[in-house]
Amino acid sequence: MKKCLPVLLFVLLLSFSGRAQVTTSALEGLVVGAAGGAIPGATVVITHLPTGTRSGTQSDGGGQFLLNNLKPGGPYQVVVSFVGYTSQTRDELYLSLGKVTRQTFTLVEASTELAGVQVTGDKSDPFTADKNGQAYHLSQQAIRNTPTVNRSLGDLTKLMPQGNKNSFGGSNYRFNNLSIDGMATNDVLGFQEPASGAGGTVAAGTPGALAGTQPISLDAIDEISVVISPFNVTLGNFTGANINAVTKGGTNRLAGSAYSYARNQALTGKSVDGLRTPIESYYDVQSGLSLGGPIVKNKLFFFGNYELQRREEPVSYAPGAAGANVPREVARQISDFLQTQYGYDPGTVGDVAIKRNSDKFLLRLDYNISDKHRLSLRDNYVTGFADNLERSPTVLNFGNQGFRHHSRTNSLVAELKSSFTSRVSNQLIVGYNTVNENRTYDGPLFPHLEINYNTSTVIYAGTYREAAVYGSGLSTTQLTDNLTIFRDKHTLTLGTSNELNAIEYRFLTAFNGRWQYSSVDAFLNSRPNRVRGVYNTESNDPAYNKSLPSADFRAMLLSLYAQDDYRLSTRLTVQAGLRLDMQLHPDKVPLNPAVFKNPEFGQYQNKFGGVPQLNPRLSFNYQLNEASTMQLRGGSGLFTGRIPFVWYAYAHYISGNRYNNIDYRPTGALPIAQDLSTLQAVQPGIAEINLIDNDFKLPRDWKSTLAFDVKLPYELTFTAEGLVSKVVAGVLFQSINFKDNKATFEGADNRPYFAATGNAAKIDPAFTNVFVMSNTRQGYNYNATFTLTKRVADKLEAYAGYSYGQSKDIVNGVRVSPAANYEWNQALVANSPALAYSNFDLRHKFIGNLYYTLKVRERASLSASLIYIARSGSPYSYVYEGDVNRDGSAKNDVLFVPASSADITLANITGPGGAVLVSAQQQYEQLAAYIANDPYLASRRGRYAERNAARTPWTQQLDLRLTAKLPLTASGAQRLEVTFDVINLGNLLRNSWGRQYFVPNINNSGYALLDFVRIENNRPVYQFKNPAGTPWQTDPISSRWQGQLGLRYSFN
Repeated sequence: MKKCLPVLLFVLLLSFSGRAQVTTSALEGLVVGAAGGAIPGATVVITHLPTGTRSGTQSDGGGQFLLNNLKPGGPYQVVVSFVGYTSQTRDELYLSLGKVTRQTFTLVEASTELAGVQVTGDKSDPFTADKNGQAYHLSQQAIRNTPTVNRSLGDLTKLMPQGNKNSFGGSNYRFNNLSIDGMATNDVLGFQEPASGAGGTVAAGTPGALAGTQPISLDAIDEISVVISPFNVTLGNFTGANINAVTKGGTNRLAGSAYSYARNQALTGKSVDGLRTPIESYYDVQSGLSLGGPIVKNKLFFFGNYELQRREEPVSYAPGAAGANVPREVARQISDFLQTQYGYDPGTVGDVAIKRNSDKFLLRLDYNISDKHRLSLRDNYVTGFADNLERSPTVLNFGNQGFRHHSRTNSLVAELKSSFTSRVSNQLIVGYNTVNENRTYDGPLFPHLEINYNTSTVIYAGTYREAAVYGSGLSTTQLTDNLTIFRDKHTLTLGTSNELNAIEYRFLTAFNGRWQYSSVDAFLNSRPNRVRGVYNTESNDPAYNKSLPSADFRAMLLSLYAQDDYRLSTRLTVQAGLRLDMQLHPDKVPLNPAVFKNPEFGQYQNKFGGVPQLNPRLSFNYQLNEASTMQLRGGSGLFTGRIPFVWYAYAHYISGNRYNNIDYRPTGALPIAQDLSTLQAVQPGIAEINLIDNDFKLPRDWKSTLAFDVKLPYELTFTAEGLVSKVVAGVLFQSINFKDNKATFEGADNRPYFAATGNAAKIDPAFTNVFVMSNTRQGYNYNATFTLTKRVADKLEAYAGYSYGQSKDIVNGVRVSPAANYEWNQALVANSPALAYSNFDLRHKFIGNLYYTLKVRERASLSASLIYIARSGSPYSYVYEGDVNRDGSAKNDVLFVPASSADITLANITGPGGAVLVSAQQQYEQLAAYIANDPYLASRRGRYAERNAARTPWTQQLDLRLTAKLPLTASGAQRLEVTFDVINLGNLLRNSWGRQYFVPNINNSGYALLDFVRIENNRPVYQFKNPAGTPWQTDPISSRWQGQLGLRYSFN
């Protein structure tokens, strides 16, 4: 019954519900007389001029008024009138998404001034009464001015000083929340693929990202805001950032556009590897149409957009090619062996092209039911696919490792905005999203093969283990309702926002088997060092398992909130709110009876959720002088976020009830088995178990900010702000099927390791592994940011910013499964990882943005937009290749950096017949030289390397957009716009400039420097194979300049 009470509470309070995801703006004002006294009862009418939409209210006893639920943008016209006074009209007023614009209107007695007073608003004023935490806003004009070749949200949000790719403020991008038109539009499952390149992943936390699609066309977006620490309690379900976008709507004028943006090899620079080779033939075309206008003037409007993308590109680093570590002969040996022994053709290792296609459709209707009620209905449909085949200097994938990821997303949302009286308004949002995805691959289903080559290089063949059985069907139903009450100096908000996510997961990791080999010779002699995967005990038929959901469950995110915006004076506003967040799981997570009976694991019941979290928030905004040229703002509060629900999916299906596992480490020869279930004889009836800790809590952070803004002479605005975020509830992954039987190495590297191996090391040999997801209180991030802006109306906009931040966590949380999050999290002791730098640690970032427009003649102009970004390199870790501490992972043991030869035991590298190729002494000399040439390793002599403490070199990038706007008719009703974007302009100016660096995220940004061989005399024994080059690589594509030509025809 106790579990039901919170649900009943939500149902009872729904009538008061209702601004969790912001889609609107607001105008707050004060009406006074010439002497400064308040004028109560004044009539205030605001009109959105493009649509004729009107809203009205009256000032209260203190002369104050609030107009809520207004459409962002403009221009607006505001008319304030009162009997006996001359009315005042304010034109060219623009409202920003999610912000409250404050205006003061001074009325003059009619006997004194007979003519009406007209004032022009300032749409660039950054001082708003509700501004408190870190935020970044992009208007439609800013979106149009930003250089971009991907036309993605990420190309826009990178302008935020605290942003780094899809991460903000040093937080995991998977903990962000994306809202479009008030509807949560997230990749709720959160499946992701690691990738080569400076991007590090093809996922972005948005639906369709794995198919290379954007969740919406940029041409359909009106405004975007990114907030890291908004203390408005209507915003929630994130601990990273809340990215909020609203779509365009139709107006009283029929308007449309047709556009196309294209690039190919002729607009791409030459390689930066010294060979200056041109890129092979490729193309990327994005084209679209937009049309909007009135159906009934001032009453009913429509807007539609269609956009397509067609892209084809070559895959580099074929064996034998420049920069590729794998020789052509080695690849041929592997291919010949597979065809001879198993009749399997692994596909090409030569030149190959991959494709990416997408289509986006959006339709929006806006209906002014009356001056008091407005309804919007929007549908956004996106479909696409992307071919995936990664290669790099240290990674070779045979052709059949590639796969095509298909995605189809539909998002339907309705919004009703109502103004019941001059004091009471409401916003209701109802939405429904669906996402369906699957994967296809070439050739017959065959086991996934991983073959190590020369320590830091890996060769993959067979069917990709995460494409063999993959599919998902997701739906999200959302109800958000906000009631706003304006009374005297208080603006009260009561509301709720609720998500019901239904998840059908059709995925079995390594259903085809994952066979790992320590070397090419080991592969050719059929000697795998590890074989693992999953099989269905009921039927292991591939077709049957592709159609059968491995996990089918629901997850609910519920919230209630109340807030008071209290204007203590015209200069001080305080915002206090309380938000209640709760997760519910209507479908019980299955529990294996054998787990429950085991006293070591019996405490884990997979019972979590249903417990509300109270998140209070308090903030202020204080204008330091009457002229409103200086303001101090800040706040503090708690935020409950979200996780990728794929972490829950593993607990639902990896329970040992239907699926068993193989995790076998052969000591002799073992031919490849194409059906993993045929290996049951070597490990009969065992399973991996994934558990969720009792009362597991969603991520929760305590964020605090303080900022100072000042308007300086010459139209300059300076801001200094800082943020500190402390983890209250983080995420931790542990492997708990190990006996507490540890030894400690002798010597300088005295790390603990498990004394036994195999079943002797396990608490329960019936389980391959038992992983548990629980909470931790360790982790934090902070940043300090300084910005300077200048604007000259209709001519110049300039922005300069600098941010410094650090981010530390226990687990990086970038992987899909609990097993992968444990096994790839670099640590000295994997079950007790030390607080270390996050994968998203930003450090220094400089950004400059300059936009200048030159009016050539009437309605014709030339403009240029220039963006410069410089930031610290990306973090990475030094690790061993091999399972030094016997914790089940060969990729997570951090390196001990020897100070002398006595600190490390090395084994001779031998060839045929035992001939010594490189002696232990020679290896140490090479290793010592390597350490001396690496500043980070040199600083850690005699100590352990830390996770993510090493960094790639700084990266710098200069982007340019040139625009020519030309009228096609005398009135300017028809126009032509020509744009040319150059991404990484520095590389165009000089081949050695603009290089982008990365450590492949395929290995979770870990670099294996030494091979672990064995334990001898209670000391680990290694081999050093003197890798050439650096741990990081230069991105072969992003390091080149890339141009894009755009053409747009518009009319209105």
